[in-house]
Amino acid sequence: MSEVKVDKISPRSGTTFTLGDSGDTFDVPSGATLDVTGATVTGLSAGKVLQVVSSHKSDTASTNSSTFVTTGIEVSITPSATSSKIFISASPCISGVSPNGFGVCLLRDTTEINLGDADSSLTRYGVVGREVVQYNVDVMAMTYLDSPSSTSSITYKVAFRNSSGSDYVYLNRPYSRVDLSSYGTASSTITVMEIEG
Repeated sequence: MSEVKVDKISPRSGTTFTLGDSGDTFDVPSGATLDVTGATVTGLSAGKVLQVVSSHKSDTASTNSSTFVTTGIEVSITPSATSSKIFISASPCISGVSPNGFGVCLLRDTTEINLGDADSSLTRYGVVGREVVQYNVDVMAMTYLDSPSSTSSITYKVAFRNSSGSDYVYLNRPYSRVDLSSYGTASSTITVMEIEG
């Protein structure tokens, strides 16, 4: 195998230097560093995680609203390119006993983004709650891949509602609070990842 050692390779004419031919493979040895700091790199495959932002909420919240209101679980991210996608993962801990139904959804700023389709009189949610034992909470986990087409700051939030507008829905605590060590509180998180488009 031949070896060429130089400090710099520049094009003989113009501004483009071609390395090899179509179908060639160039190996970067283990332990080597390919430094592209400050450079513009194009043509690489998409799908890489560019940034991760997470937020945690441990205090409680409640609502008896028949429209979605924010729970306080939220996180902001500024995409680096309009082609980027944002992967959202949220795990709100919710408790409710309403026979009329309750549920949660994701918001991009104020826009509801993961609702089920309209179907007659059914209420639209991201995740529908189920009537739980009044001393328990359910993790109503949601994931969603969003395409905001923006490089401005975006705030993703978890919202909840009770379709009847009467009974309360609670975050991070049981529907019925009992001051005993055998019952407990919970905490909720939201994590967003910018995926290269």
